[in-house]
Amino acid sequence: MKSEQQDTSNTLDLKQENEQLKRQNAALLEQLEHYQQQFRLLQKKMFGSSSEKNIVMPEQLSLFNEAEITADENIEEPTVEEITYTRRKAKTTKEENLEDLVTDVFIHDLEEAQKICPDCDSQMKEVKKEIRYELKIIPAKVEVTKHITPVYACNSCDGKDFHTNFSKSTEYEPFLPKSSAGIETIAWLLEQKYSLGMPLYRLEDQAKQMELTLSRQTMSNWVIKTAKLYISPVYDYLYRKLLTQKHIHADETVLQVLNEPGRTAQQKSYMWMFRTGRGSPPIVLYNYQTTRASKHPVKFLTGYSGLLQVDGYQGYNQLPKSIELTGCWAHSRRKYTDILTSLPKGTDTKDWNWPPKVQRKRPRKYISRGHQSTQYLATEMHK
Repeated sequence: MKSEQQDTSNTLDLKQENEQLKRQNAALLEQLEHYQQQFRLLQKKMFGSSSEKNIVMPEQLSLFNEAEITADENIEEPTVEEITYTRRKAKTTKEENLEDLVTDVFIHDLEEAQKICPDCDSQMKEVKKEIRYELKIIPAKVEVTKHITPVYACNSCDGKDFHTNFSKSTEYEPFLPKSSAGIETIAWLLEQKYSLGMPLYRLEDQAKQMELTLSRQTMSNWVIKTAKLYISPVYDYLYRKLLTQKHIHADETVLQVLNEPGRTAQQKSYMWMFRTGRGSPPIVLYNYQTTRASKHPVKFLTGYSGLLQVDGYQGYNQLPKSIELTGCWAHSRRKYTDILTSLPKGTDTKDWNWPPKVQRKRPRKYISRGHQSTQYLATEMHK
């Protein structure tokens, strides 16, 4: 009797142990699958292409070219017949590209006596013209213009009440006051530095090759003066114009600044970017800040009321209620792409409920929901 009770007790203990081991095994398998997904995703990021295109479910993830995917040329129009054709665009020749750049034309013709045939003494006729385009690149050169402005004084008033009237022409105003830089020089400097990315020390060497002594400190002063006098008013106007739009974009990126007062070169700085949306005048403004704090977009967007399209950074949630946050399809799509990348090869995705249904009561909830972890999204997909 005791032996039967002992056997029954041992059987119950074994069943409980078996159930416990099953649960532990399931948890370990789930954890192993998670690590395998992360491993495949890291392999793709380290050794694979950085493009987010995928061919597993193109009809599901193509958020930007829905019309191209769903279009079907085989469907007949019910009432309208449209006949179209395509042709390959003809390539322009080198002569056609150079023709618009021609500044001088030289005709190398024969003398009248040389147009007589040496055999029959008849007048020869022109049968064709040989045309050759010669490209000339003229290096930059330095020119100095001298401006003389006579100043006139009244001799009759001289010595009376210690007051003398002076007069001079006001037709000429220098581009930069108290500077020898002409507008052509400033245009060359800004184009070289900001369009071609040439540092000032190289421009200093280039000026020496043109026999011009021009230090990088002087060029820096010219750039700063130009920005204060001419670029800042344009920036302020575009800033006021930006705040009147109904839809704008915002983002921030890390920036490293050297030799900044009170900060080391290793400290992170941030460049905040704001631009208008589609269908609005193209305005792109940059706002430099030393931190990523939410107070910076709050201050920059003071007085704005409308849609603000951003990523999932929580700092934007501190904006006033007059600004309605909207999510970014590219960031949302990236999460689903990571999921497909982390799946093992041969995974059948045809019967998935894709994409998961997300209830959006407020845009802020949608943003926070759209940037959850990959594991959460994978769980939603399999539901």
